[in-house]
Amino acid sequence: NFEIYQKLADLFFQQGLINEAIYASENALKYARDDQKVNVLFFLADLYEEVNEDHALQLYTLIYNNTVNSMETRSEAMMKYADLANRKGDRMAAMNAYTKVIEDAPDSMTVNKARNKLNLMNTVNKPEN
Repeated sequence: NFEIYQKLADLFFQQGLINEAIYASENALKYARDDQKVNVLFFLADLYEEVNEDHALQLYTLIYNNTVNSMETRSEAMMKYADLANRKGDRMAAMNAYTKVIEDAPDSMTVNKARNKLNLMNTVNKPEN
C-alpha cells in the first residue's frame, strides 16, 4: 500500500494537484516503515508549504524533534523551517532556527549554510538606529 500511495502522490504532484498529493502522502505515511517515514514527512512539508505554511512548519519541527533521525536530517529540517519562517517574515524565528542548527551540529555540512544565511540576515535586514 505504501508504494501505491507514494506513486499516486508523485503523480498528483507532477500534475500540480497539491491537495490530492497531500492526501495520498498522508495515506502513504500510514503504511510507511520507520525508515521511510522521514522522507514522506519531508515531502508532505514541501507540499504544505504551498497550501498551509504553518502546518509545514509543524512538520519540520516534528522531524527535528525526533531524535531517532540523524543529526544531518534534523539539521535539514531546521534549515527548511528557518527558510520558510524567513519567507513568512518571521525574522526572529528564522534567526533562532539558524542558530539552533549551528549550535546543535557544529560538524554538520549544514552549519555553513546556516551561518551564511544568518550573516546575510544580520547585514541585509539590520534595523536602523
